[in-house]
Amino acid sequence: AATFALTAWSEPRWCCDAGAYYMYLRSAVFDGDFNFWNEWVAFGVKSPEMASTGLANNAASIGPAILWAPFVLLAHLYVIAVNSLGLGWYEPTGYSAPYLLATAAGTNVVVVLGIRALWTVCSERFSRGVSTVAVLFGLLTSTLPYYVFVVPSGSHGLVFGATAMFLALWTRVEKRPSSKGWVTLALWLGVISLLRWQAVVLGLMFVPLFVDGFRRRAARWWWAPAAVLTSAVTFLPQAGAWWVLFGSPFAIPTQFHGMDWTAPHLVDVLFSADRGLFTWTPAMMIGCLGWVWLARSWPAFTFSAAAVFLVTAWVNGGVAAWSGADAFGARRFDL
Repeated sequence: AATFALTAWSEPRWCCDAGAYYMYLRSAVFDGDFNFWNEWVAFGVKSPEMASTGLANNAASIGPAILWAPFVLLAHLYVIAVNSLGLGWYEPTGYSAPYLLATAAGTNVVVVLGIRALWTVCSERFSRGVSTVAVLFGLLTSTLPYYVFVVPSGSHGLVFGATAMFLALWTRVEKRPSSKGWVTLALWLGVISLLRWQAVVLGLMFVPLFVDGFRRRAARWWWAPAAVLTSAVTFLPQAGAWWVLFGSPFAIPTQFHGMDWTAPHLVDVLFSADRGLFTWTPAMMIGCLGWVWLARSWPAFTFSAAAVFLVTAWVNGGVAAWSGADAFGARRFDL
């Protein structure tokens, strides 16, 4: 409730990639297609880029739209009720304020659940007081408040919350390996990849589970292919969307961002004065330094987490527009 109230008070902005994420849901539900031309025009892009299939391009991931669907449905019921009772009037077209604000509510729920999951993971290894300070310090000095209260209608807050829940599940699977645990963890990896396909690098955290499981003779060989298959099946909605938009289920739309896989901006991503991770959020550097100490008592987590961090930085360092310098022009929700 406090998160909802703070979000409403801050008057969140509908900007950046919000429209690109949301239009999957709006077009599928209200138009029955993935032709995003009218959505782009409605969100202020008069001449959207066209894909080779003749459809308006959309390089955003489909996962946020899927996750927001229940909240947007509630917003639609609210609009119908308000209009029917004469208490006000909203256009029941998916563009009016209740629909757009519903996406912020969906992000709020996932973020709060993620914070709870992150605190639970920490408190299982450290004291409650230390865990509370660490989680609050990390959250409030990171960019997360921006993606919760200012621009909640994107994938960033969702990926944080889902990844925190993935970590909580990972710790349980590490303690008690089972086929069910592996499949559930793989399912969650697929969900996170739907939210932001670059997050597939979290799959690296399966490596220590696999190695330790065989060392303890607590794992079976078929758990790994079962996990891969589960993640692949979960990712099918995104592959299907790419197929419709770009003509291939494997058409990762990196060409629209400009990618150089040699990661020329790797150092910039971490240390640039223009929104570098460590220069803008130095608490994140403190957290990474903590891995040096944690490696002694929890090597399986430490090395796999460090690998995920470095690979993520490498991928981000390959994006031509890595700084996001043009992402801050925005308009507020029209309430």
